[in-house]
Amino acid sequence: KDLTLSALLHDIGKEQISPELILKRHDLSHDEQLEYQKHVVLGYELVKKYDFITHDMMQAILLHHERSDGSGYPLGLKQDKIPILARIIAVADVYNSLTMANGVEKRRTPFEAVKVLESEYMDKLDTRILYIFLNRIGNCFLGQEVKLSDQRVGEIIFVPRVYIYRPIIKLKNNNQLVDLSRPENNKLHIHSFN
Repeated sequence: KDLTLSALLHDIGKEQISPELILKRHDLSHDEQLEYQKHVVLGYELVKKYDFITHDMMQAILLHHERSDGSGYPLGLKQDKIPILARIIAVADVYNSLTMANGVEKRRTPFEAVKVLESEYMDKLDTRILYIFLNRIGNCFLGQEVKLSDQRVGEIIFVPRVYIYRPIIKLKNNNQLVDLSRPENNKLHIHSFN
């Protein structure tokens, strides 16, 4: 219950940040970055006055942008100093940011986001939580229709535990299987979800 409510409220402080700044999100000046980062403190201040918000929930809202390597904000905490709820929300928040269109970058497919998480966030997020998330998120897409980069359309029928972002696709027109993890398919990728 605490995790669910914390996750729902984790960005409530953005309501007090200018919409232009929230929508910009990338290529921020130093001052804009500092202003944007205030949303965690503003959110903490908003929720702390409610009796049903526990200390753990307040900590999750305040600290969900902390990173295991100490590069996060607002306090620059490292792995074991970051509360568990904040570490869980951090994984979901990064995934959400990667798969959401933001006006600067195109929206990534879930499998592109998985690849980014595996390549760029292993030292920034709790790897135990990240691996659980990645394995579970991959299985959510079984049966999903996708378009490949060569314009063929198929259905995801298997997601491997390694190379989650390179599933096996059954093509729609001929039932041929395309294993994206095989070397001969390394230039092929999921272009979009249908």
